[in-house]
Amino acid sequence: MKRLALRLGVALALFATSAAAGSAAAQGTGASGITGTTGGSGLSGTYKTTISGQSGPLQAFEGIWTIKFKAGRYTWKHSAEPGGSVDGGKYKISGSTITFRDTSAHGDSIGCQGSGKYKFKLRGKKLTFTLISDPVNSCYGREVVLTTGPFTKV
Repeated sequence: MKRLALRLGVALALFATSAAAGSAAAQGTGASGITGTTGGSGLSGTYKTTISGQSGPLQAFEGIWTIKFKAGRYTWKHSAEPGGSVDGGKYKISGSTITFRDTSAHGDSIGCQGSGKYKFKLRGKKLTFTLISDPVNSCYGREVVLTTGPFTKV
């Protein structure tokens, strides 16, 4: 887990400036205390995606990523990490917008500071995310994983 955090930190440092300049939408919302609910969204379940063919610091994101949605909470797993556990938190859905807030078991923000908002589409078993806003200086990894390719329900 520490190794992934270090790799993510390097990736953030290298890409934060160019990503911030290239995307006016990549500003954090600063929202806190999100109470997640599936709200009949149909997202409950487990989804996987594979990231490959990356170069430079983005190689840290290669592998199989799994995200599980259940009762307003989500957990991430990355195949490149021992035990696969990476992070988790709460989510809230409003229409076709999902807001992620990374938290620890005690509800303290870890990893990504602030909330990330994404538009999502679920068609059959395919789930895709499009960035609305996410704090680029602390959460580039969440953006990369969510927007690189479709997730498939397993």
